[in-house]
Amino acid sequence: MKLSLVIATRNRAASLSQFLQRLASMPSPCDWEIVIADNGSSDDTIKILDFWTSRLPLKTVHVPVPGKSRALNAALALVSGDLILFTDDDVEPKPDWLILWLDCENRYPNSPVFGGRITVDEASAPSWIVSSVNLQEMLLSRHDLGCKDQSYPFNRYPIGPNMAVRRDALIASGAQWAEDFGPGTPVPLGDERAFLGQISKPEDMDRVYLADVAVTHSLEVGRLNRVNCWKRCFLGGLAAGRIDRSMPARRVPAGAPAMSRLRTCRSLSELVAMVCRASGVLAGRWGYWRH
Repeated sequence: MKLSLVIATRNRAASLSQFLQRLASMPSPCDWEIVIADNGSSDDTIKILDFWTSRLPLKTVHVPVPGKSRALNAALALVSGDLILFTDDDVEPKPDWLILWLDCENRYPNSPVFGGRITVDEASAPSWIVSSVNLQEMLLSRHDLGCKDQSYPFNRYPIGPNMAVRRDALIASGAQWAEDFGPGTPVPLGDERAFLGQISKPEDMDRVYLADVAVTHSLEVGRLNRVNCWKRCFLGGLAAGRIDRSMPARRVPAGAPAMSRLRTCRSLSELVAMVCRASGVLAGRWGYWRH
């Protein structure tokens, strides 16, 4: 069983160097590869990649046009592994992260999509986000469904810093990253759901959450002011609405989830965020957003 680790990076040479150093120091599978797409970096990213090419099983591709999804599609053209693992260059994996991925993949042979736990340093984040069950994933990239492996519930998917797909399922579905979603586009969210939804439908119970396969994701605390967060919530809703609109047969009813989220709001800031998200969903579903 071969593992392919896929990363898109742009102008984060320091984070990338630290991440590759962590990979080099941890136990690794006998057969694995790292595929990194440099998405038009202008810093020392190329030097970092050149340095590690002879020290790790590393393949690189340069994608000058900005867009994380575009870069990931280019990287996928180079993978040869049976399990394709996606992550970011600013995470800190557990020491046994790579080995655990292959072990869990072997324990769930019929699952095409997997997601691992993602923790964050909550002490550095605004308290109104940390206390919110609605916002932690969207604004902090915290992904924690508990301490036991389980199937993902209806319309719930893994997120980018710690997720994997089987290569045979990817090929069978013809899935690609939607290049009008994700970082580097006007709608910088929704890219994971748009991608994974091609492999596993929202109602399918074949997606598996892996509790022990964990990374810690760093926070850009300076971007967590209220205005930025409310804008991100609108864009997250917009992405969800656009995805639902493109797949009407799989559309999730709008009213019930929105009311459920509103009932769990614990602060005025969270309430505003949820209203922004709901507005984005409606704009996306009704096709009012153009770019």
